[in-house]
Amino acid sequence: MKLLVIKLHALGDLVIHTPAFELLRDGIPEAEITLLTTDWASPAAIGLPFFNHVITVPNSLFFADKLKALVGLSRLLLKLRKELFDVVVSFHKSGLLNRYFRFVGRSDRFFSYSDHDSSTTIKLDETRHSAPNAVDLTRLVIEKVAERNSTFDQDELRYRWAVSADEISASKSIIDSLGIVNNRIAMIFPGGGSNPSSEAPEKRWKAEGFARVAEWLKSSEGLDTILSGSRSDLHVCEEVANLAKVTTFNICGKTEIRLTAAIMAQSCIVLSNDSAPLHISAAVGAPTVGIFGPTGAKHKLPPGDHSVSVSLGLPCSPCYYGTFKGCIFENIRCMDELSHQQVIEAMKSLLNKLPAQR
Repeated sequence: MKLLVIKLHALGDLVIHTPAFELLRDGIPEAEITLLTTDWASPAAIGLPFFNHVITVPNSLFFADKLKALVGLSRLLLKLRKELFDVVVSFHKSGLLNRYFRFVGRSDRFFSYSDHDSSTTIKLDETRHSAPNAVDLTRLVIEKVAERNSTFDQDELRYRWAVSADEISASKSIIDSLGIVNNRIAMIFPGGGSNPSSEAPEKRWKAEGFARVAEWLKSSEGLDTILSGSRSDLHVCEEVANLAKVTTFNICGKTEIRLTAAIMAQSCIVLSNDSAPLHISAAVGAPTVGIFGPTGAKHKLPPGDHSVSVSLGLPCSPCYYGTFKGCIFENIRCMDELSHQQVIEAMKSLLNKLPAQR
């Protein structure tokens, strides 16, 4: 049986779907599973044992002008049809996207999210966490395709990211080159919310707050702070470094995401806005604190005891469901008024639960 899994675009979203991928592999072990994803998200798939093959296409293909997109998508469709997939599973709700991919294989074996439940779709419930939604779609596939009932304990839900021995070795060399001893490090990601097709700066907490946290990490916990992010986060990482009254180590834009993930795996704690590093950190097993404002921890906090959230808890939050439609206040209060002491208390609580990390 040849099975195609489709998960495009955001890197963090692909990480969120890894429990579903794992369940699919366990539920239909005889299947030859291929993942179709984009170059933006593909680093999350490297080394995962759930796929036999990975097909990577440019993320820009789905946001190109009409003629260029039509040519590129037509070529992709022809390439996929030649594979003769028996089953196609699209972890997307977009009607346009799903109509396109329906031509890849058998139309009666095409599974996806939808606005309603059917024999081949589940309703995408955006009021709950994204990972259980993906698991529910996977369970439907297993039931219909393999005629097996799959069991899944939500308490065992965990993200997956495969860190290689070479990546661990390279990450240790970077930490040593910074002059940090005994891996006494914390990582802070003050940026995020940036994708090739969108910008969401409203998900970012203030630079001054991150600077105060870095000072506390050094003075109270003896941890050196490594600032990181993508090249689009350079300015905010520099701002945090300049505001902090302790030495921080800014590697923003200097390491690709796979190596950054390996450094996370060496960290005593990771602090991030609601963005891809938050999910990657949890996936590599690092103690993780997520800052939430317009988005909600109920929907996006990684599962597990090693992940905690911090938010101001305003009654209007969360208000961001895929698209930010503006704030009812003059400023984004849920982020601007969140104090560094509240964030520190959340980090302290997590560190106290995990004494082995200290």
